[in-house]
Amino acid sequence: MEKILIINPQYPLPEDNGSRMRTMNFVRFFEKYGVVDLVYFVPKQQEFEGSPFRKEMFINLIIKEEKNGSSFPDFRDRMQRVLERRPRTVANFSKEAREQLLNLIIKENYDVILCRYILYTFPLFRLPEKIRKRIIVDFDDVVSTSLHEALCKFSNSRMGRLKRGLDKNFLLQYEKKCLNFGAASFCSNEDLREIPSDKRKNSYVVPNTYPSTSLFNENLGDGYKKRSKFLFVGALGYGPNSEGLQWFINSIFPYVRERFIDSKLIVVGKKPSEKIIGMCHDNPYIELNTNAPDLKPFYRECGIAIVPLLSGGGTRIKILEAGLVGRPVLSTPLGAYGLEAQNGKDLLLFTDKDSFLSQLNSLNDKATYDSLVGNLRKVVMEKYSVNSFNSAMDHLISRLI
Repeated sequence: MEKILIINPQYPLPEDNGSRMRTMNFVRFFEKYGVVDLVYFVPKQQEFEGSPFRKEMFINLIIKEEKNGSSFPDFRDRMQRVLERRPRTVANFSKEAREQLLNLIIKENYDVILCRYILYTFPLFRLPEKIRKRIIVDFDDVVSTSLHEALCKFSNSRMGRLKRGLDKNFLLQYEKKCLNFGAASFCSNEDLREIPSDKRKNSYVVPNTYPSTSLFNENLGDGYKKRSKFLFVGALGYGPNSEGLQWFINSIFPYVRERFIDSKLIVVGKKPSEKIIGMCHDNPYIELNTNAPDLKPFYRECGIAIVPLLSGGGTRIKILEAGLVGRPVLSTPLGAYGLEAQNGKDLLLFTDKDSFLSQLNSLNDKATYDSLVGNLRKVVMEKYSVNSFNSAMDHLISRLI
């Protein structure tokens, strides 16, 4: 390989969330084999020195509105989506944006093209077959699972249910179509199993990795005596995170407070909705931190990490983080989805207030607390290291080339 292109919705720096961490793992892997170019669709928030990319291209996907403010372009787009059987979640490229992307790919004649997320693959089907066979599609989150409901808000009317069903059908067919590129990568075996078995011949599991920042190389102390302090970390602009946090605050935390009067919930996440801001502001036992440059103080202060997700896909970097810093994790089954971690041994699962309180009580035993901490750290170090990621990618690339 000499030239590699990565197509990513956002500029992947700084590495302050799971999506950017995964993208930069791909970047670092490909740097061993050649130069890496980047195409992204969301404007940078800041400039960065020492870019890892040979070339960077920002492409604006937005279709310009008609001067008279007509809604006809929106109607035309909806009709076009139906005719093309294109799901609602798949990004809409203007003609200019599509041509920019395809012209770049053809001109540069890349050896490998990695497209992060199937939602940005639509223009790539227009490429010649010999180029399509060089494309890796990173499914990351399998959108047709519970994530579909979170990303596509349909009404509960009869027409809304009809639209939801039609869009889900389009999405399932679209996912199968994306398996016809050169290769497809998934975060976990669970995600891979969502794909029909007869379509998996070019599909590979490329696991997420634990963060390599200095935070996780430090000893943040024993959290046992601080187990009444709970930590939630997650991007609050992401629907499943916001939904899960609201559920926990409304349905579980009040009962935790009744039983453990010194309980406190620490929330760390960017771009919270006004609703979440209000919920946290109105509760004196919840602390909201929206622009935290450093997670160390929050992990040091807490004794337990919580992952109360009700929808979503992929695997949770936040669980890997907690495992590295020595904090046990209480998670919903979907929050721990895709991770090779066992309930009761490596982490504790809950589905409602009663199961949460029961699992919380078990952590009063110091031996249980320490065992969970040690076991989760071992799982993280063995299964989710950079070496595991690179080994999986080496296997994928050898088959692709």
